[in-house]
Amino acid sequence: NFKTKYSQNNGIFKNIINNLIIKRNYILIPIQIPNDESLKHSNIDIENFIKKITAYCIKKKISSILKPHPANLNETRKFKIYCDNKYVRWNENNLKTLIQNSKGIMTINSTVGFESLLFEKPVVTFGKTLYDCVTYKGDINKIINSINYIKNFKSNNKISDYKKFIDWYAGLYSFNLEDENLMLYNAYKILHSYRSK
Repeated sequence: NFKTKYSQNNGIFKNIINNLIIKRNYILIPIQIPNDESLKHSNIDIENFIKKITAYCIKKKISSILKPHPANLNETRKFKIYCDNKYVRWNENNLKTLIQNSKGIMTINSTVGFESLLFEKPVVTFGKTLYDCVTYKGDINKIINSINYIKNFKSNNKISDYKKFIDWYAGLYSFNLEDENLMLYNAYKILHSYRSK
């Protein structure tokens, strides 16, 4: 059962969004909080990223959905100004539904990209992140390449890479909190791997 870190609206989508979801005809663009630590591993700030991606989608008539960060809606709602409500739409509904029904995800380095691997979606990253070894590395000045990657994504070619990465990640970084000995062992393993870098 898939759960998200933050509570999110599970309400009914507006008709126009419903139509997009039924057709699975949109690119999901999760908005990171502007002062997110992970954005330090990127050459572009979140506002310029949103501005350039949405301008491109509007110009080329590509349907996309901006999803604000549920942990800080006030901080991310300011990016709603980049929606034209025709090609770029705003949606605060459940992330799982948005990922599952999207054509793909474009992000700087949000954990939404990692979650999207679990749903076997094409993911484009524009910044450094732990999981970018299995994503398409986007260039903000060549957005067409990222769009084409999502459009022409062949899941057979990437899914085995996704599964290997997730298996590696789970083996290294996750542990059962109910088994104290195993938890301590895995915590030691993680600490040792950082010290040896």
